[in-house]
Amino acid sequence: MSAGVAGAEERRTQSPPIGGVFELDLAAVLEAQDAPARFPEAQSVTSGRTALAILAEEVPGPWLLPAYLCDSVVQPLRRAGIPFDFYPVGVDLRPRLDELERSVESQSPAAILVVDYFGFPPAPEDAAR
Repeated sequence: MSAGVAGAEERRTQSPPIGGVFELDLAAVLEAQDAPARFPEAQSVTSGRTALAILAEEVPGPWLLPAYLCDSVVQPLRRAGIPFDFYPVGVDLRPRLDELERSVESQSPAAILVVDYFGFPPAPEDAAR
């Protein structure tokens, strides 16, 4: 193996993962001592799936989910027997609002999951709509 390839391999193994499950830094969470007072009904969870499972107990459905979504996000809803449907997103990963509005009118969902893809939140005017 050449030195260049070995160096690239070393950098690859040291870089943070992209996607997947990231561990929660419990020490950082515990340092935020004012959080319980500010959010007395908040629950700490270890993953988004766990949060969705808790929400599924509180909001039994039906739910609308974005069409671009990994199966692991849907698993807690399936396990809870929550009915769900998908709304379309555009190539920019923003919800197609006209179609989402039609789905809301026809299905009257109990919850709509909006995903902040890659750190890019939906446009404020879209969220307000």
